[in-house]
Amino acid sequence: MASANDILGLSSSARDNYGGALSLDISPATTTPIGLTSAEARRRLGEFGPNTVSEETPSRWRVFLLKFWGPIPWMLEAAFLVQLGLGEYVEAAVVGGLLLFNATL
Repeated sequence: MASANDILGLSSSARDNYGGALSLDISPATTTPIGLTSAEARRRLGEFGPNTVSEETPSRWRVFLLKFWGPIPWMLEAAFLVQLGLGEYVEAAVVGGLLLFNATL
C-alpha cells in the first residue's frame, strides 16, 4: 500500500511540519453497497417526498430591477445624478441610456 506521503509527494521537511507521516488508506473497499430495500425506499418517499429540487424563476421585473443593483450601476447612477445636477442633460441622457441598455441585456 502506498503511503500518503508518496502519493502527495511530501518532502521530509513537509512531513516534519505535519508531525510525521500521514496515514491514508487507499485500499479498495471490501464491502459492496446493496442500497435501500423497496420498503425503506417507499417509506422515505412517503416521509420526505420525491428527490427533486424546486426551481423558482424570479419575475422579469425583479430581474430587470436587479440590473440596477451593484457597484457599476451605482457608479453610473451617481454619474447620471451629477450630470443632471450640473445641467448637462445630453450627457445625463447618454448615461441613462447606458443604464437602460445594460438592464435590457
